[in-house]
Amino acid sequence: MLNLSRVLPPVSRMIFPHAKNAFHDHAGVNQVVLRAAFPSIAFEYKDDWIDRASTGMPIYLDRVVLTSRSTIKRHKNYQPDAKMISVADHLPKSPYWWSPIRRQVLEFVKAPEETIALGGSGNPVITYISRQNSLPIGGRKLTQDGHRSLVDALLGLEARYGYEVNIVEMEKLSKAEQFKLAGRTTIMIGVHGNGLSSLLWMRPSPIATVIEIYFPPGFSADYAIPARILGIEHYGVWGDRYFRTESEHRPKQQQPDGFHRDKIPADGPTIAALCAERINHPTRLSSKM
Repeated sequence: MLNLSRVLPPVSRMIFPHAKNAFHDHAGVNQVVLRAAFPSIAFEYKDDWIDRASTGMPIYLDRVVLTSRSTIKRHKNYQPDAKMISVADHLPKSPYWWSPIRRQVLEFVKAPEETIALGGSGNPVITYISRQNSLPIGGRKLTQDGHRSLVDALLGLEARYGYEVNIVEMEKLSKAEQFKLAGRTTIMIGVHGNGLSSLLWMRPSPIATVIEIYFPPGFSADYAIPARILGIEHYGVWGDRYFRTESEHRPKQQQPDGFHRDKIPADGPTIAALCAERINHPTRLSSKM
């Protein structure tokens, strides 16, 4: 039987036997996260693997996790979302499996303990991650009317209820600022895209929510799956409609024409009303279709 309470040592190495350089990303997030979460980690690539093999001697590794994209694609849990993480989602795990990594990263960026600690409470923090000025030109963005409508509606929530509202462009923040803001965020809002990967640093709670805006009737589960794994509610928005992803209203995976363009609609009052409902009535778990 798998012992979910066992404390394991941190990862000491990652081996990419078929790659020259595998873990760097254009935004520079991977390298910060890996170095923060596993300070002593070593990386080995194709040439290192060849060197090991050339010794002709067996290599003993105490504990190994193997991943293979081609193998995962043949797994029964790969569909219907066609995401590698869909398979990991079905593995047995502690509900707190991610907490040590979250703590390591947030401590690395000097986040305060009240941000890091699980079970904390306080004034809700709503963060809208805007892509309106991001590259490429013509890429996924809200219409200007939709963006203004959303900003106005969120600022209205701040004025009415006193919630903290942040309108940010993540690429203009340092990595430390990004992680610390996400760690304090109760509700994260954004167009489908990499900015929503910041949900990894949110604190799970009954009201923690990711609201992802899609071009209707498009849907992709890239961020819905990690939100579910981390105990965060996920909602998709199509203009003035929204659906709870873990419900009968979840749409099929599809990317229609316009999905990756800059004409994504958004109705600010609808999204603001969903935020207020999640904060004030977190057990309702409703959809508006």
